[in-house]
Amino acid sequence: MVDQMTKRKLLGLIKAERKKLEDCLAQLSEEDKIIPGVENGWSVKDVMAHISAWEGKMRHWVEQIEAGVTPDRPLPGEPWPDLDLLNNQIYDENKGKPLFIVESEFKNSYQKTLRLVSSMPEMDLIDPQRYDWTRDDPLYYLVGGNTFWHYEEHLVSIINWIKNQEKNERL
Repeated sequence: MVDQMTKRKLLGLIKAERKKLEDCLAQLSEEDKIIPGVENGWSVKDVMAHISAWEGKMRHWVEQIEAGVTPDRPLPGEPWPDLDLLNNQIYDENKGKPLFIVESEFKNSYQKTLRLVSSMPEMDLIDPQRYDWTRDDPLYYLVGGNTFWHYEEHLVSIINWIKNQEKNERL
């Protein structure tokens, strides 16, 4: 049986998965972080920018919700028809940024995300009937999809890339 989600549990998941991601990133040099090939030809730097961008989109959607506006995103469970295009746009907007800028934005985005989620009423996050447009999905799905689930998804890619780099160095 799955335990009921709470705001405390949600924040715990966000922090735990982010820590795993940051611990992995801490093993990499600046040079490592700009080598392409982690995902879709992206470097670790590009993945970090991607995560920051999606956290920012999620915060924007939550701000729209708090203002009484239905967010400008597909409904839960509906596919993004242009997800690849959107991800490529995020990549194009960030590929020329220096690593130190991306790292700063990565850190700041996470802090803003934590503040936002911490400030939200628990029922807004966990009540599946709170918002009509979510079709009975709780808002924490939107938050989780752009935080802890997203961190985990990209952490796996980074770990696999590191293993491949180490394997290639041994050859």
